[in-house]
Amino acid sequence: MSPSPLQDAVPTELLVEIVHRLVLCYTQNDARPIPQLMNLGKTCRRMSNILKPFIFEQLFDCLVAMQVGRVLQLHQGDSSVILGRSQGYWGFEQLLGCESGFKISYTPKHQSLYNAEEPWALYHLLRRLKAITQFTVFIPSPGATSEPGLNVGSAWNRGLASSILATAQHPGSILKFEGDPMTFRYVLSPFKHEIHVTSIQPSVAPSTPTSARLPTHDKKPSQAHRISLLLRRVFNGMREDVGNSKGEVDQPMATPQPPSNGQTDNHIISTLKYPPPGMNFPSCTTSFLAEIELGTPRMLDPWWYHITQSLLQSSYSTLTRLSFSAQHLCLYDWRHILPTWSFPQLKIFAPRRTEFANPDLHDFLLRHPSISTLDLTGNELAGSVDISSFANTDFLPNLEMLIATPDYLIPFLAPTTASLFPKLARVKVTQEMRRTFSCFVANDYNRLMELLASRTPTAGVEPITDLAFEFDSNQRDAYFEWFTSVSSRRALPFVRQLSVYARRWWQEMEEGLAMMEEGFAILASWLRMFPGLSELVVGKGMFDEPNMQEWAQDNPAGPRILWDACPQLRSISMQPIDYEFTRPDLG
Repeated sequence: MSPSPLQDAVPTELLVEIVHRLVLCYTQNDARPIPQLMNLGKTCRRMSNILKPFIFEQLFDCLVAMQVGRVLQLHQGDSSVILGRSQGYWGFEQLLGCESGFKISYTPKHQSLYNAEEPWALYHLLRRLKAITQFTVFIPSPGATSEPGLNVGSAWNRGLASSILATAQHPGSILKFEGDPMTFRYVLSPFKHEIHVTSIQPSVAPSTPTSARLPTHDKKPSQAHRISLLLRRVFNGMREDVGNSKGEVDQPMATPQPPSNGQTDNHIISTLKYPPPGMNFPSCTTSFLAEIELGTPRMLDPWWYHITQSLLQSSYSTLTRLSFSAQHLCLYDWRHILPTWSFPQLKIFAPRRTEFANPDLHDFLLRHPSISTLDLTGNELAGSVDISSFANTDFLPNLEMLIATPDYLIPFLAPTTASLFPKLARVKVTQEMRRTFSCFVANDYNRLMELLASRTPTAGVEPITDLAFEFDSNQRDAYFEWFTSVSSRRALPFVRQLSVYARRWWQEMEEGLAMMEEGFAILASWLRMFPGLSELVVGKGMFDEPNMQEWAQDNPAGPRILWDACPQLRSISMQPIDYEFTRPDLG
């Protein structure tokens, strides 16, 4: 800060009086004093030192108001942190002096978008705290920020972006983004894909004598016909690009070159979109984030894509977990994005409910041998890849847990590929989803159980010891019938923990205690496949929770039929009611 004549000429007492009157004036006029006071503090160092306590006071008042309005939540461990000036509340000095990390959640309401002071106050808090363990922020949809008269394109967004970048400076912190589930209606691709058609005019055929030529009419094809032909060529090219029946892995799309064979050729030229002027944030140069979760597709749209990419790329050496879900991007978007990500320390990769080209995803996995947990819940993978072709490569040698549907699990567990994953011991089976409905294919589950049973120590691989199933409650009859039919097949003696869940949709099932007893009987017939089972977890959705609570009170010893089915079973955990039964003869 350069010296100024004001610094030498004005007495300190007069500067203090000026500051008091300015703060009073801002308060009386209901103005936002924080930006004005910060700009005033840049005039000279003495003014900055005098203004600092006033700015901190305004910041703290703003944070208290945010917490009262349920916009801001602070936690330390499992306990809430309540800000205030009274005894028993956390003051600003106590907050900034605490060595323990805080969990912070910011969920702006509609009226919050009119107040640019909120994200800026949050930025100063995140910047000055000594430790942050997690920062969760709710990103509003573009529809919420584009209403007439709502100017949040500059100050509010810049404040929020600064808060995000401030979080990245805390070593080992977790950054989570959440959003409206219906945001996908507004989300756009971060790239502009254009169809580039190059062609060489064919040579003109020799003319025939006029007397021998039939009369013709030069009739050009309609515009709709030309577009349909062009799209057909492009889609055929995309289908060949995505994968082939031989399972060859395509390379990331290179810059298209004009064809040299004199034939017509089609290319997809992709250009990165630039964000609107109000969203042109500075990039993150250094980041110490350990985990990033993109829970909203907004973080990869043109508005936020650049800051998200800078966060991910600057977290190159520290990121251990990357998860995202419901990213409504096209295959060519991911073909450009995935090659730009590289995380040598990545342990958990969870790209849920997202559509990829199978070769592009496997190319990313091949570059990250450190991954120990892979979650492919609800994904749709286009194209095919022969996993056995990675036999002589470093393809997921540290994989310990795999979450996917049966059709994606089977290639990983096939006899020709099982040896590639010697550490795989935990598997979670999710039910296949096709956009608006789920389907249960018993043959896939039967094949999966056979492959799971074939993983034994004698085969040179780690046996599956932790197994979980997540079904769709709307198809309860189908998987209950499968429980009964599959029980006569090959046993899985190495499974020690088994978890069973069911997703419940808007239609809740009405069931009585008799149906619950019947469900236990069917479950018991299935559990005979696991003679070494020691722990059973009955998760949410399997049974009606009120009936489960009533049944647990009437049967404190637990379901006897399950104890009889598994001699080694020691505990049964009922997650919906947070209750655990212990085998009676162990007491």
